[in-house]
Amino acid sequence: MSAALPELAERMQRAIVNGRGIRFEAGDLDLLVAIGVNDLVQTENAKLLREQCLTRTMKSRSIPGGQPSSEGQNTGSGGTGGRTDRFAPPTSTSSGTTPIRDTSGLARRAQRMSGRQKKGSTPSSSNGSEGSASATSADS
Repeated sequence: MSAALPELAERMQRAIVNGRGIRFEAGDLDLLVAIGVNDLVQTENAKLLREQCLTRTMKSRSIPGGQPSSEGQNTGSGGTGGRTDRFAPPTSTSSGTTPIRDTSGLARRAQRMSGRQKKGSTPSSSNGSEGSASATSADS
């Protein structure tokens, strides 16, 4: 154990200086526990947890309206004591939706447009000038 401690100390020092992590093997952990490092870590952890609990308790007592209710539950909200208004969904047509009456016209327009893009298909519109224009361009 006496030869392993200086070696472990050197590895730890090098990792600290370089800002890198260190991997402890089982023997390293046994050595650290034997010299009391685990006791020190557990003691400091208990102090930290105690401070966190005290801070949380003081914080909940300092919030206006944050006193425990008659049921013994503290929500931690500071509220004004007033009632909360119910959510009302938007009623304008610009809320991101398309009215149902407009969708059939849009679908027909999309079908007409997609029919023009297909090669070798005849246009489905009643406008005869499109057919004759393509026929004249094919003849020339």
